[in-house]
Amino acid sequence: MSLRHKASRQRAALENPFVFHAQIANAAGSRLHLIPPENESVSLLRQVKAYHERRSFQAIAHCLENTPGSPPDAVILALTLMIWPAGSYDASTSRYPVSPLTYGQNLDFFSNMNLSPTIIQQIHNFYRLLETRGGIDGLALVGQKHIVSFADTVVSSRLGVRPLWPWPNQLLSVLEAFADLVLDPHAFQLSSVMGRGFSPVQDVNLQRILSLACRLTLALDLFHRDAPMGPPIWQLCPVRNAVQHQLCAVDPPTDPRPSQEEAVDNMVRLATLIYSDFVLFPINEAMGVRPRLAYDLRKALEYLDTHPQSAVFVGWRGFRERELLTWCITMGAMASESTVHQEWYIPRLAQALREDQRLLDWILFHTLMEHFLWWDYVLQPRCWEVWSEAARMLSSAAGVEPATATMPTTRYDDEQ
Repeated sequence: MSLRHKASRQRAALENPFVFHAQIANAAGSRLHLIPPENESVSLLRQVKAYHERRSFQAIAHCLENTPGSPPDAVILALTLMIWPAGSYDASTSRYPVSPLTYGQNLDFFSNMNLSPTIIQQIHNFYRLLETRGGIDGLALVGQKHIVSFADTVVSSRLGVRPLWPWPNQLLSVLEAFADLVLDPHAFQLSSVMGRGFSPVQDVNLQRILSLACRLTLALDLFHRDAPMGPPIWQLCPVRNAVQHQLCAVDPPTDPRPSQEEAVDNMVRLATLIYSDFVLFPINEAMGVRPRLAYDLRKALEYLDTHPQSAVFVGWRGFRERELLTWCITMGAMASESTVHQEWYIPRLAQALREDQRLLDWILFHTLMEHFLWWDYVLQPRCWEVWSEAARMLSSAAGVEPATATMPTTRYDDEQ
């Protein structure tokens, strides 16, 4: 948060009691996120939060009744603080490496917020109120535009719906960030192959988003390895918010029987959302985003599997298309961990290995993954497990042994 934005918040709290109450309610909610439910302070914090929320909403209602025209900035600030609170306490940990972007802008705080029907209704009321200001573009402070856009993107990612607002015009410049990254040898090696496998994608907007996601992955890799000239986390976060917002705004096909191009692009859209949930915009695992995406991707893959001979799918099963399909299946297999969908994904991945037995060699399989969207630090341990299971399934059925029996160390293991 910039000094200017902090100063504006302090001034707003001094000048408007409803902002003061909203800040206390927000602070109490953030504290509740940090302590377990059995802590003796929980009951008092809940009372504090409820009391100050009530006082703030009452004062806001009085302000709106007596203020003609669009709502002032202070009202927007107070509503933002209360409608998008921190989530509930969560002590769970992942057995896999977690992306550093999980903690950027306290995404881990907010991604498990309670999206109850009441909260969703408040969000829609806020939307209608903000529309009287001309949407997010009508907000006076750049900091407010960042915060509301971030909150909109979190809710969109959680629910699997389009963002309520377009990305603000004043923030479009973040989509041009990292175009001139200074790459070290490791990052240069990644950049030389990353994204090359997406040539079957036809939608120009989706191609642009995939390119942005590749560029952001390179920047994240430089940051994570503390490479010379690597960008700091505060530069990464606005860019990942914009990329995720753009991705969430891509619509699925409206026709229940889409064309080949639409079906392939939709498959890639869903697989990219899974990648982002692992690496770029990780939502709390308990919220079930990955299982939902794994299910949606499964339906998209089943459609492609059941319509390969139709006229619109002539030429679909080319070499590049099969490789793209394998990456998408792998993304779905990793996202379906501990769900019923993994029982479908693992045999489907085994089928892909059988169709291209080069991929029974882990090194070749891993090399293929790097031609799409990929980041070893988060994905390699997960990928190794699903590939190994699929390879074992194939070997037990056909007597074909996978070429690698143990997972090799990652580049990150070597450097640490």
